[in-house]
Amino acid sequence: MGEPVISPSNDTLGRSWDADQGYLQNRNFVKMVSNIGAVNYAPGWATSEIAPSAVYGTAAEMNTAEVSNSNFNVTWEFDVHPDFEYLIRFHFCDIVSNALNQLYFNVYLDSQLVSQDFDLTQLTNALATSVYRDYIVKVT
Repeated sequence: MGEPVISPSNDTLGRSWDADQGYLQNRNFVKMVSNIGAVNYAPGWATSEIAPSAVYGTAAEMNTAEVSNSNFNVTWEFDVHPDFEYLIRFHFCDIVSNALNQLYFNVYLDSQLVSQDFDLTQLTNALATSVYRDYIVKVT
């Protein structure tokens, strides 16, 4: 999620949502984008109960203008307690592309590839459709 922080009063289930900035390993690698009005809660995909439109309509986009090497990652980092399994929920919404099949994600968890060449528009056949994916990771 790009920004701003979402308070419980702006969430259908009363949750708080933090902005990405505090968790980014290198803030220079991203630029924040917003297109909340474009978010599409299509049948069969994520709903506003899964996450509010501000989660799907804001993003940390790769800032290629600030990085000379185009082969880089946007990495989020946070502390966890070891010896537990964690449910990690990724929220996706292509709010930056102008056409289908332009944005692909390689998703890593703890340096392990969990999804390669993930194309939201191939999955949904539309731009700006809210999608989430759950993964379980054991931290040792």
